[in-house]
Amino acid sequence: MTFEKKCLVESADILAVHYECGECHATIVVPIHKGSPQQVMMLAMSKCAYCQTAFGFGVGTSDMERLCAFSEQLQRLNEIMKGKNLKLKLEIKCPESFASRASGGTD
Repeated sequence: MTFEKKCLVESADILAVHYECGECHATIVVPIHKGSPQQVMMLAMSKCAYCQTAFGFGVGTSDMERLCAFSEQLQRLNEIMKGKNLKLKLEIKCPESFASRASGGTD
């Protein structure tokens, strides 16, 4: 017998996006219902408030456009999927503690 574990997140379960500084790991949380592409753009073009490391996004770059488009679509995703018979779920890497419990191990 084979068991397979999967960790899935439904679009309705996505509440916020956590943006983390790659240098000092300070985190900025932007709620999905309040975040806008403009907020994300301003954040990405700025520096970390704690260590002052630039986040590395430039105005008008394709990377910035993609990040803002992703932010906008993520904001609209729950509204788009509401009332549909198709469920959108993202598969994510399961935390090790979950994998251990799922296989009968102890933490």
